[in-house]
Amino acid sequence: MKRIFLTLLALLAACSALPAQSTQPCVVSQYNQKSAKTPLPGVTVMASNAGSTVSDNAGRLTLTFRTLKPGDKVNLISAKKAGFELFNTEAVEQWMISRDQTPFSLVLVSTEYFNALKAKLAQTSTDSYQRKYEQAVRELEAQKQAGRLQEEEFNRKYDELEASYQIQLSNLDNYIDQFARIDLSEVSDEEQRIMEMVEEGRLDEAVEAYGALDLSGRLRQARESKKALADAKARIEEEQARQEAAIKELKVRQEREIATLKLAGGKENYDKIGRMLKENALADTTDIDALWTYAYFAMSQKDYQEAERFWLVCQNACADSPDRLSSVWVNLGFINYSRHDYDKAKEYWTRAWEYRTQLFARNPDAYRPGLANLQLNLGLLHRVFQDYGQSEAYYLQALENYAQLFAQDPEAYRLDMANVQLDLGSLYRALRKYDQCEVYNLQALENYRQLFDRDPDSYRSPLTNIQYNLGYFYYSRGDLAKGEQFYLEALEHRKLLVARNPDAYRMDLARVQNDLGMLYRAAGDYTRAEEYYSQALDNITETFTKDPDAYRLDLARTLANMGNFYRTVGNYEKAEACYLKAKEHFGEQFRRNPDAGRMDQSRILNTLGFFYYTIQDYARAEEYYFRSLEHRMLLYDRNPGVYGAAVAQVRINLALLYTTTKEYDKALESIDKAIALTPDDPECYDSRGEILLKKGDEKGALKMWKKVLELDPDYLSRNKEGMELYNGLKQKGLIKE
Repeated sequence: MKRIFLTLLALLAACSALPAQSTQPCVVSQYNQKSAKTPLPGVTVMASNAGSTVSDNAGRLTLTFRTLKPGDKVNLISAKKAGFELFNTEAVEQWMISRDQTPFSLVLVSTEYFNALKAKLAQTSTDSYQRKYEQAVRELEAQKQAGRLQEEEFNRKYDELEASYQIQLSNLDNYIDQFARIDLSEVSDEEQRIMEMVEEGRLDEAVEAYGALDLSGRLRQARESKKALADAKARIEEEQARQEAAIKELKVRQEREIATLKLAGGKENYDKIGRMLKENALADTTDIDALWTYAYFAMSQKDYQEAERFWLVCQNACADSPDRLSSVWVNLGFINYSRHDYDKAKEYWTRAWEYRTQLFARNPDAYRPGLANLQLNLGLLHRVFQDYGQSEAYYLQALENYAQLFAQDPEAYRLDMANVQLDLGSLYRALRKYDQCEVYNLQALENYRQLFDRDPDSYRSPLTNIQYNLGYFYYSRGDLAKGEQFYLEALEHRKLLVARNPDAYRMDLARVQNDLGMLYRAAGDYTRAEEYYSQALDNITETFTKDPDAYRLDLARTLANMGNFYRTVGNYEKAEACYLKAKEHFGEQFRRNPDAGRMDQSRILNTLGFFYYTIQDYARAEEYYFRSLEHRMLLYDRNPGVYGAAVAQVRINLALLYTTTKEYDKALESIDKAIALTPDDPECYDSRGEILLKKGDEKGALKMWKKVLELDPDYLSRNKEGMELYNGLKQKGLIKE
């Protein structure tokens, strides 16, 4: 009886410890343009921590949360009904369980109507952008013809105009989607006329009409009034409430004005948007939303200096909000990563990761997407630092989180799954784990193809990236036919992307052209190799001229590849010129960021060493090999497991050099150091056997050949050229066919 009593007590204690569930009412309605919304039954709603529920005939439902409580953020997973899609996305993103049971509002819109509206807006907006662009070009040309602009100044202004136009176009789909979600039933009478102008394609008149309303001036006055009244809050609470309402209304109206400006396009309208948003942020630096909005806008326009300035202000304003503060750090990390300041990026992303890990522990469903995205960024960053173990750990964590999200909603998270699979494939290629590399790349390819089949315009770019990666994978493994197949598929897609947006995709086209040059060089098709190298260099040079810091490494690597090509065909003068120019750019990158640029610096020095060995300048070859070795030893001291093979490679090259100069003791010393680092590499024993044979130690050479075959029985069939050890032993009758 005592045992039963104790068990019962334990059971009662366990039951009493169960957390109370929270409920949240929700009203689902259909958007009917200017008419009032109507209840929408039969909508299946799935929210994190609450499972799924279906709206009744009155459009009502109740979400029951297992562990969340009032004040917690709610993550909507999906709201599905055939022929409809979610309309009020921004409002849904702000959902928090209410303490007073205020219902959530979920608004859906007819998919047919919504797509037709966006298609109409896309045509209207694209036409407006084109007119603005052509008008600006004509004005520049008129100034040039009138002698008010010199050729150099004309070219600079034309390039600025073209860059601004392309940046605007790259975000046009988002702006169209935002504008299409304006709730016409909530638009004021004076703005209904403006909305009609937009629908009729009269965007310039709509912009002018908004300007006449002077919403920015009125909003600025409201903000300034609010701030001025803050010190007298106790005496003027009623007035402050009025100003709060005015700000709220004017802010919503200004958002509609900004949406109209984005649709109209043109540099002058984007400049106006920037001024308006900045004015909002500066009018009241306690308004986090205004600071946040302008910081995002500046970042979207690639004005990283301005974006960083306002994210830092947000950082101070969000000090008491771990969720928002971690997002600020993610954005500051992105800005510094884009500038190649990887140390600062690491600092910000690590701090964000610490906060998001804590938030995730409290509410996994709500914070899983944000944590997974940050883990993906950290995996990429640690790979830049060549900290492959830590990079792999972050990637696998991201994969695990995205796999759970993908299981809940495959279409929503297919792209994220493809991205992490792509990054893992790239990492395993660097680690020479080729089976894993191929598996992840092919998984990513399948996901990207499904996305591309559904929406070619949106997913052409990511599809071509995985085709490019697979091209390189098969090329590097010696399967030139498969490598060529994937490279050429990527090439055709990238040509289409460049035709649509040259500045955004020219560098991607250059990279596949560069790799095709490498592939055809390996295949002995030197005519096509030179053709693709030249095309790549032209595209990279043009891109580098506009942004040297971002594309210096690409230019350096292409120059090094061209040097390899000219060395192969015996044009040593051109080869040396390419190598030295590449060395100059690698050196500049190394000076800017020694940790990230050290391995590239070592590679070009090793390459120069081999070049001078090829032209029999053995003194300079030795000099460059040792300079390369110095860098690799620094990397090896920090991470022996990753850099052992890299050090061994230079040791093998030095052994070959000393064998050629008949310094056999030095050659043996160097190759023995390589063997100590990579004891399972048959190439090392093959090289040692060559040295011993030339030194006259036939028994030692034969022993090395047996070791080669022990490690790799197929070594002879895979290395038909340069088999000096095998041929030498065969000539002496020490081995047979």
